[in-house]
Amino acid sequence: MVLPWSYGPEVRIALAPGIGAFRAGKVYDHGGLTLQESVVPMLDVTPNEPVPGRPALKSVAWNTRKTICTVTASDAEGLPLTLERLGSAMGDPAVIGADGKGKLVFDEVDELVGEAISVVLRREGQKVAEEPLKFGEGWHAA
Repeated sequence: MVLPWSYGPEVRIALAPGIGAFRAGKVYDHGGLTLQESVVPMLDVTPNEPVPGRPALKSVAWNTRKTICTVTASDAEGLPLTLERLGSAMGDPAVIGADGKGKLVFDEVDELVGEAISVVLRREGQKVAEEPLKFGEGWHAA
C-alpha cells in the first residue's frame, strides 16, 4: 500500500501489508519509547573557507605583564567581543573597532591560566564567531 505523506502530499510512503495501529475491537499497545523517538540529531556545519561579509576571528594575543587579550577580526566592526568560560562572559566586553581590533583587559587571574575558554563575537546576542583556546594562550596570527 502506498499513501501520500500528510506533511507533504508529493511524498509517497510505502506501508507493509497488514500494518495498522488502530483496529476495531483491539487495544493499541505502543511498546515503549524507542531510540528514534528520543534522540535529536545535531549537526554543526562550517564552511571550509571564510565567507565574505561574515565576521571571523583572525588572531588572539596576550600581554603577560598585564592580562590583556588583543583580538583581530574581519567584517566585525562594532560587534561585542567577550571571553567566555563555561558559557558565561568573563570581564567586561569590548567592541571591535573600525581597524578590526578589540582589546579585553582583566585583573590578575593567575588561577585561570590554562583553563578552557572561548573568544566570542556576537551580533544581536547570537554567536557569529567563536574560537576555543586556553586562558593566556595565543593562537594563529593574522
